[in-house]
Amino acid sequence: TAEKRILDSGLSCTILRATQFHVLMARAFEKLLRFRAAPVVKGWLVQPVDEGEVAERLVDLVSSRPQGRVPDFAGPHVLSVGEMAEQYADHHNRNILLLGMPPVGRVLRAYAAGLNTNLEADLGSISWSEWLDAHD
Repeated sequence: TAEKRILDSGLSCTILRATQFHVLMARAFEKLLRFRAAPVVKGWLVQPVDEGEVAERLVDLVSSRPQGRVPDFAGPHVLSVGEMAEQYADHHNRNILLLGMPPVGRVLRAYAAGLNTNLEADLGSISWSEWLDAHD
């Protein structure tokens, strides 16, 4: 991977992985809400994080010496994309029928298994519902 190449290069670096940003999920849901119904992969799990909290973390890291690979940074809760989409629609007083699709392919099966989440990560404090309330 690119991360491994950088770490193996001997260059001084700091690598931070973060889970999906709340704003990324919101933009995707806004596009979905253009339709009366939309497909959603069953069981697709995410652990969305506030982009501002990630930015604060990056500022802290840039202000210190290179540390190599640092602990991942993730949102405080693991949620299904379906439940997030429903919360987004409810928050915006919109209706959408979510059509559950099986996770087809290696990547979607990995998402459904929660491999893009990390409860061992350093956790942000702003939940999806708190983020929605702050971004009316």
